Amino acid sequence: MKVLLLSIGLIVLTLSPAIATTWLVLPDGSGDFPTLLDAVAGAAAGDVIELGNGVFAGDGNRDIEVGQALTLRSQSGDPAACVIDCEGNAAEPHRALALRGAQASVTIEGIGFRNGYADGSNLEDGWGGAVLCAEASAAAFFDCRFENCTAFHVGGAIGEDRCADFLVEGCDFVACASGDDGGAVGAAYAGEFAMRQCRVESTEILDGNGAAVYLELEHPNTIARVEDCEFLDNGVGGLYVGSSPCVIRRCQFLRNAQGGARLYGGLVSGLIEDSVFASNTGGCALELSAFIPDDQTPGVKVFRCLFAENSGGSSTVRLWNVPGWIADCTFWGNQAPQTVFLRAESSFSFDWAGLLERVIIEPGAATEVIHCEDNPHPFAIHCSDLVGGWTGCAADWLGVEGNIDADPMFCDPAAGDFTLHASSPCYAINSGCGTMGAYDVGCGSTGVDDASFSAIKALY
Repeated sequence: MKVLLLSIGLIVLTLSPAIATTWLVLPDGSGDFPTLLDAVAGAAAGDVIELGNGVFAGDGNRDIEVGQALTLRSQSGDPAACVIDCEGNAAEPHRALALRGAQASVTIEGIGFRNGYADGSNLEDGWGGAVLCAEASAAAFFDCRFENCTAFHVGGAIGEDRCADFLVEGCDFVACASGDDGGAVGAAYAGEFAMRQCRVESTEILDGNGAAVYLELEHPNTIARVEDCEFLDNGVGGLYVGSSPCVIRRCQFLRNAQGGARLYGGLVSGLIEDSVFASNTGGCALELSAFIPDDQTPGVKVFRCLFAENSGGSSTVRLWNVPGWIADCTFWGNQAPQTVFLRAESSFSFDWAGLLERVIIEPGAATEVIHCEDNPHPFAIHCSDLVGGWTGCAADWLGVEGNIDADPMFCDPAAGDFTLHASSPCYAINSGCGTMGAYDVGCGSTGVDDASFSAIKALY
């Protein structure tokens, strides 16, 4: 029996994968390797390279090619304390890392990147100011910070081209820029893409309009997921998703200079929910545009969103040849001439233009709350309050399907509180057809305050 157990043990050891080694690199050149370049060259697939606190700079700590499976992380987990300073500029471009090839499956955790610069001598060289991911099997970034990074073409901080899996989670992007698009992140043809719990702030596009995060995934089986992210004070639009279904959840688009989010292309479909679009300028708060092949029926659901004090574009929400279901949303103080724009050409295969359900629209500066253009397909409004906005294609819907024209009685809209007073005609008990708007009762009745709204209220 002992011989048998020993034999089984030897077989298990033989079949077990090699144990990963953790290598330490320090800014002063001590540790297991003198530089990050030496550590990457000496590490085997599956190993971990840990960086001690301090600033890593100069040759050997930048322009590093990674072609194997590695984890690169800070020892402290603090991207403010462990920083790779690329010291790059237009005259002397340097990025931190280039992840390339089918064997490159790289995880990067808790590291700060600054002053990366990707030049434009060829297309790929101009992608990814701090990190380029080119045809790698996977790249994941956790709790990193990217600051003052620039790409001549796409992806001021991170540029991705044809990676199988791509994840960015808990990262900050501050004051990054690109020449063409993706002031912070630019991604193309990713097999899977997810961005969660990230903050994208003060990014720019150096040559024209664009978006802070630019996703041109172009694959019907790829879903771009952007969740719990903030897009703040960017000199461009917050988010662009082209030719791919997407899911946007619990995001904030605030004070962006070229609009909030834009979905564009033949595969536009997806879900946008529990998000805030406020004080964006220069473009629509939310724009959905599609060129639709005959064999596709895309559509977008916009649920439980707030649109407040946006001032850009011809409309606050624009649906161009994309059937949309807008439900449980609140519109207040927007300055565009049209609040919701709907267009559905007769030549396309879908059989409906849109549905508004349980929405509250205070027109703000809009001269036309609902604008329907070239719409032979059905359009409907149910259980909604368009305050003084029942004109044009919305006129026939007042007084039917639970629709009303009344003061919604927000608790304190001037302070950004769009919860409802208990006496509001939009509250389910009073409307008889469900609570209208993005938020429940928050005042006028003891014990029904919606505590979850505190984060929204703090924005104003």
